[in-house]
Amino acid sequence: MYRPSSSLFVLSFVGLVGCGSDAPPPDEVRARIAKDLVAVADTAEASRADGASLPDTTQFALLQGALSSVTGSAAFDTISTEVSARMAPRMSNLLAPPAEGDPFDGAAAAQWLNDNLFTNANHAGDGVYNVPASLVCMETVYDDNGIATGEALDPACAQAFAKIQLRIRVSDDDDVLKFALQIGPHHDEPLEVGLSATLLSLSVDLDELEAAARALLPKFGEEVPNFALDGKATAKLEVLGAAAARVSFGIDRGISVRFADPGESLAGPNAFEFSSRAANVFSLALDGNVRSMELLAGLGETHAKIPDQIDGPTELNLAGLTAELSYADGQPLKIKNFSLGQGPLSVLVDGQPALHAELNPSDGHAFHGQITGDLLEVSPRIDFRTQTNHALLGEAEPVYDVRRVLIEGGLRGRADDSVEVVGGRFEIETNPTTYGFAAVANQCVRGTEAYDTTRGAYYTQFTVGACN
Repeated sequence: MYRPSSSLFVLSFVGLVGCGSDAPPPDEVRARIAKDLVAVADTAEASRADGASLPDTTQFALLQGALSSVTGSAAFDTISTEVSARMAPRMSNLLAPPAEGDPFDGAAAAQWLNDNLFTNANHAGDGVYNVPASLVCMETVYDDNGIATGEALDPACAQAFAKIQLRIRVSDDDDVLKFALQIGPHHDEPLEVGLSATLLSLSVDLDELEAAARALLPKFGEEVPNFALDGKATAKLEVLGAAAARVSFGIDRGISVRFADPGESLAGPNAFEFSSRAANVFSLALDGNVRSMELLAGLGETHAKIPDQIDGPTELNLAGLTAELSYADGQPLKIKNFSLGQGPLSVLVDGQPALHAELNPSDGHAFHGQITGDLLEVSPRIDFRTQTNHALLGEAEPVYDVRRVLIEGGLRGRADDSVEVVGGRFEIETNPTTYGFAAVANQCVRGTEAYDTTRGAYYTQFTVGACN
């Protein structure tokens, strides 16, 4: 039985290019791993303050429940269902589910690395460490009765592993240890890990990854697929102070991923494409001392195309995504500059518009707001507009489509699952128009489930009246 967990840990921990200085000796590498990895892990855990640094969702549970009851699935499923249903299943084989388990144990990880990787025996000189086949190719040995008696190196696995020529290059860059994962005959370096007492980072260089794949696949008798990879992305865990940390993800160079069958053009309709511009995509800072949170999002222009030779390719175009959320214990959750970019979100099927959505087209495509308990307040407004071509999507026409959701002023969730309009208005426009509503300050909106016998479908029926 192979031990894939060890190989995955190696690949996930040890990374790309260490810039330019003399390599530290093995004993220094081990000492710094033991000290710095523990320091980063402990501070990151303390920054959570046992969850108190994050907003308590029960604080605005009434608002959540009431909005869900009023809008039903009709208001927002237009986006979430169509985009995820058409994109996610076709990409499911490309994405692995997140692993579940206990919080990261820095001391245990450091001990494993020092005992198995960064040993004197593995050190080949100049900061380069050979990764032994024993880490990934051990096989459980059984006796004639099926009882495990020990482990032995699997020869076939070891032979294949030798072709990868997996090594780790360690360097010191401004007091940050850099671990470069070297693969293949040209020692391409697609992954990089940085480690100091205040930093743990992981970078993926797609250009280097493509070079490594093109060099390695022929050694295994495999045909090099028709693909092109470009760009670089980095995830970081940074220590900001005692019990304060920030986790972030950014696209350092614009990402482009393209795949196609042999003989097909990478720019043609039968190629898979994903691209996203350089951006500080995500940053979450937690401070366990004052129990606060700051979340920043800044996804750039993003495009995806999933080929389908029957229905034609499905394309997703997103102008961007920005948001600033801040929270301190006992304070409102504040929202700034929430935007879907300076343009619409669109889904095309075979080049034809299937879904179009836009946020605040007359107000700079953004809104601000805050949530205090069960009260949502927005400025200048939330004006969310959608159009859907169900026939093009191969769907039956629903009882109605939500074409617009408009919120001005504020909304308060109530215990009876209604929503009270506070100092403004709340409107939902539908097609056909008879299913929508318009409510003003001091009125309450309720949503109840109804059944359309003609279409054989359930829908949300809205009623507006005085608040009890």
